[in-house]
Amino acid sequence: MGGMLITACDDSTGPSTPSYPNKLIVLENPEGGETFKVGDVVPIKWKFQGENVAIPINSVRIDISWDNGISWGNPTPGLNSLPPSVTQYDWTVPETINDGGDLYNLVGNAQCKIRVIDYSITDDTTTRACQTFSTFKVVAK
Repeated sequence: MGGMLITACDDSTGPSTPSYPNKLIVLENPEGGETFKVGDVVPIKWKFQGENVAIPINSVRIDISWDNGISWGNPTPGLNSLPPSVTQYDWTVPETINDGGDLYNLVGNAQCKIRVIDYSITDDTTTRACQTFSTFKVVAK
């Protein structure tokens, strides 16, 4: 798995360039193009690399998009942030995503993406993000 690399934030509320351009977040899995069944456990894996790897990170967040990156929501209720030492999260694929009380059906959806975002320890702003290059599909069990 080569991983996809995005050096600028793709979050519309974040900066257009990363705060620390020499440190990159790389999403290693999933890459996109896969088909997952509801109930599958998908390891979401990422790593940090670059010259400034030691720059302090406050937290890492995982988001899922059900519409090819237009909208993003949390893939697991209560999972808003992970400590920066964590570089893998085993996600159990659900039937729906709850985003602010709105439910979005994932079954039969071929427009899903995952992204991983890190936040600066100094001001808790988005510094880098990486997302699956292409979409993946979710099917029923």
